[in-house]
Amino acid sequence: GYPGFGSHMRWHPASGLGIVALANSSYAPMTLVATAALQQLVERLDAPRHAVPVELPTLQLAQDVVTDWLLGDDPDGASGARLRTLCADNVEQDVPWPERLAQWHDLRRSQGRLSVVSGSESRPSPGAVRWLCRGSIAPGQVRVTVMLAPHDPTSVQSVELRPLDPATPAPPVATDLT
Repeated sequence: GYPGFGSHMRWHPASGLGIVALANSSYAPMTLVATAALQQLVERLDAPRHAVPVELPTLQLAQDVVTDWLLGDDPDGASGARLRTLCADNVEQDVPWPERLAQWHDLRRSQGRLSVVSGSESRPSPGAVRWLCRGSIAPGQVRVTVMLAPHDPTSVQSVELRPLDPATPAPPVATDLT
């Protein structure tokens, strides 16, 4: 995304199908739309599923590093340095580090200490992982999404933290297509 539009591309390698979703809004969250559309296309065409799930070892490392950073007490300390080292250059251009620190502090104030919700992990693609965290003082949850960079799957392309309000209906959940 750039100012004025948002986009997301998603592919299904086993079938060769792909989707491009575009919106006329700055950084529009098109991930769910593209994933849901591709899922429906794959199902309606009865496309072949992935024969062997692709495992990118950096994805587990990225999940561990982001989790340590979120659950830790010093977001600008060692866990923050580790996260910044793992991220591609675009991450701080998309969300500058001071803004990401403010987001961490806002979550801590509004949610309390976070803990991972057991069994909430999903991998919508070989290079993405999503899980939920629950706060110690608020009834809502935080959805965490980490995506690896397609040009260099040893680095993180995006880290998204989205507080979920328990009073708001949940958006459609993307199905794991692996």
